[in-house]
Amino acid sequence: MKKFLAMGSLFAVLTMTASTGWAAVAQFNGSGTDFLTAGNWTPAGVPSAGNQYIINNGLTANYSTNVFTTVASLIVGADYPAPGDFGTAGTFNMSAGSMEVTGGGSAFTVARACCSGDGIVNLTNNATLTVDGSDPQVGQRDHGELHIGPLASVISPTSYWRLGNYGANVDSGLQGDGLLDVQGSFLANVIFLGDSDSHGELRVSGHGSVTLNDSLVPNTATNQPDRSALVQMIGSTASLHAVNDQSANGATEVHNKYIFTADAGGISPITLSDAVNIDNNDLTVNLAGFAVSPSSVITLFDAAPNRIFGAFANVTITGSSVQGLHVIYDQNSGNISIATPEPSSMLLLGIGAVVCGTFSTRRNSR
Repeated sequence: MKKFLAMGSLFAVLTMTASTGWAAVAQFNGSGTDFLTAGNWTPAGVPSAGNQYIINNGLTANYSTNVFTTVASLIVGADYPAPGDFGTAGTFNMSAGSMEVTGGGSAFTVARACCSGDGIVNLTNNATLTVDGSDPQVGQRDHGELHIGPLASVISPTSYWRLGNYGANVDSGLQGDGLLDVQGSFLANVIFLGDSDSHGELRVSGHGSVTLNDSLVPNTATNQPDRSALVQMIGSTASLHAVNDQSANGATEVHNKYIFTADAGGISPITLSDAVNIDNNDLTVNLAGFAVSPSSVITLFDAAPNRIFGAFANVTITGSSVQGLHVIYDQNSGNISIATPEPSSMLLLGIGAVVCGTFSTRRNSR
């Protein structure tokens, strides 16, 4: 099965080349490091519209010129040109200018092949990457990372992104593992995390902004035994906006995880224009960087009124000495928050039920 998948990826390349009339499938050859130098590619030629470009064999390509480039496909970390379990790593650093990947489907893929085919993409400074395909992937069969620096951006408004796609339960040896790390801006339609026994992580920090025209979907294939999905919101100046957060797990399935880490300004909430469903998920809130007062209400999710579904299975709150902090599900406002109980409620809790520092709670069965 593993070899079938790898051969299938190469077959897809050749088929797409034939069916779309792309002029070339070019492989970075490492004669130099500049992405835009003709002699650094085999066959030679400055990257241009209609062609597919592959960076692997442990090589690093740097795009550092303030120009606009159009390519049909970009694969970083791949099994090309030999099909099978021969994936090799690749790195793409883009620090200036803009590039548009115009091909359909998964024309932009990071870490396409097993089993040493890691892929790393770093966007820094004012670099802009536009992706037109329907199914871009980070960590398709191996470990992939896409880092978007504070001034950089990814524009992909109609695409369904996958962070992790194929893991070991699909076929032994596969290790789909995708990280999207956003400190700049990221625009897409949907993000799937941890599909088909893989691991997917979305990390938003600094002034990072993730905007989804549709949904955040961490609950993809949650029946797979080794899959995982993690969403991290770090600091108080990041943002994540979507229509829905579809994150519910079955009681016996692998739980999706959310981690919120505060700084001096508090926490960055996840904002939904419609619903949030976090049933049987796990929540960790680290408040060490924030001065929590007994009256603090710290919003984690801001959904539409009466559009909260489910409850967290496990909650861990660290870094604060304020007693009685717990999760509040406010249906009237649509907010899920961390707060202390009202004074009358505190009396009912009893001293023995109040825990300082770290604690976990298990949702009552229904």
